Amino acid sequence: MINYLKKTYKLTITGIMLIIMIFSVSCNEKGEQLISREDMQKKEGIPVEIVTVKKGDILVTVEASGELKADDALTVNTNNSGIIEELMVREGDYVKSGQIVAVIEPNDIEDQISQAQAALNTAHLRLAQAQTKVILQNTQVEGSIKQSVSGVNAAEAQYEQAKSALVAAKEQLSIVEEGARKQEIGQAEETVAQAEANFREAKVDLGRMQRLCAKGAISQQQLDVAQVQYDVAEAQHNSALHRLDLVKEGSRVQEKEAARQQVEIAEDRVTSAKAALEQAKETLIIAKNNRMQVTVAEQEVDVASAGVEQAKVNMDMLARKLQKSYVKSPISGYVTKKYVNLGENTSGPGATKIVDVFDPGTLYFEALVSETDIAKINRGLSVDVRIDGIADKHFSGNVKDIIPQAGASRQFSVNVKVESSGSDLKPGMFARGHILLAEHKDVPVITKDALKDKEGKQYVYTIKDLYAVEKEVITGPAMDGSIEIVKGLSAGEKVVYSGFVKNGDLVKIIHEE
Repeated sequence: MINYLKKTYKLTITGIMLIIMIFSVSCNEKGEQLISREDMQKKEGIPVEIVTVKKGDILVTVEASGELKADDALTVNTNNSGIIEELMVREGDYVKSGQIVAVIEPNDIEDQISQAQAALNTAHLRLAQAQTKVILQNTQVEGSIKQSVSGVNAAEAQYEQAKSALVAAKEQLSIVEEGARKQEIGQAEETVAQAEANFREAKVDLGRMQRLCAKGAISQQQLDVAQVQYDVAEAQHNSALHRLDLVKEGSRVQEKEAARQQVEIAEDRVTSAKAALEQAKETLIIAKNNRMQVTVAEQEVDVASAGVEQAKVNMDMLARKLQKSYVKSPISGYVTKKYVNLGENTSGPGATKIVDVFDPGTLYFEALVSETDIAKINRGLSVDVRIDGIADKHFSGNVKDIIPQAGASRQFSVNVKVESSGSDLKPGMFARGHILLAEHKDVPVITKDALKDKEGKQYVYTIKDLYAVEKEVITGPAMDGSIEIVKGLSAGEKVVYSGFVKNGDLVKIIHEE
């Protein structure tokens, strides 16, 4: 509006001067005297328009422009084949991250998932059965091995007892047949004493084992061993007593025959006990070999476990395929283009495009800046942005990135982030920005129209007592038709901005701002 008024006033001054010239020519033609500029100055003064020097703010900026782009802009597509049963968005709609934009006939996949779930349940059942079988077989086999070990121990004890009885029977036969001597009697008495001591010890051990077994501190197998040891000690003691009696009494024919029969019986018992021991050992070997059944059962568990894993993989694959039937946007933003329609088939080589989406919060434009200005620009500087086609609106922005490598034209690239949460801005629009380098606040400013150039210097005409006074000035940055006066003027001074005057001219002020 101010610029419009300035142009209007300039036209007014020009018109007035033309009228004066026409009037002068007319008067000359009528023989009247022509009015000169000097006469006009002496009579009324040169018509001028003036402006008052004011304090204002000047923003120091660098221009930057470029095409809008978005960091988060992508095409949502699908690899699933099928009919598009639902299309949930239209162009211009806002979608959130994870929102469904289209549904591609999921019924067949849902049926396959039901079958896969049934297969997975069956695989779990087989695995549970195989694991139960391992537990049962392991329990049976280990129980059989323990029982066989107890049998071997008992057979070994009986074998040792039979051998001891055979030795005793042979000694008894020797005594009966040879008769007794003092030394033999002494040895028999020593044997009785030793057997009696062993018998007492075995009795004490048996009693202790019986008490421990009753409390559950030892197994029945250990108690059985103690019982066998007790029985052996008792038999040896009785045998020693009997032998001592025989040694002292001497032997008869019948006793000799009986002693021989006892030796034969003892030998038969040794043979039987040895055979029983060998049988018990074979039984233990068979029981241990049954552990192979447990190994086979464990292998069946491994196979069943692999079946479960395979069923899970198949289930997961179908679940992912079903999930892809519900096509979702991976980002939040606006839909800018729709590629498909309801009822169309997505089958075909490669992925099928569904929609384009961009996030307005990631909009930016890349601008070229001269090597002179790039040194003044830092990341984070504010930028005032305007968009071609939206001339009545300003947008905020800031310097996001500075590319440190100059191009072929010795210009540098600067990325400017544009703040936008609505759908007004779209990738592809042309943006023009002013990067704010500095802000000169409350400084003297005038319109640039008041400046004159002479011999490489700048000056203005101030008004003093209605006379024009030429003043040299030093200017600073300009903004929107105004310019900062660094030196030469102070706030409140009057400056000519329209009118043809020279230093010392009398002026007539026809307009003042």
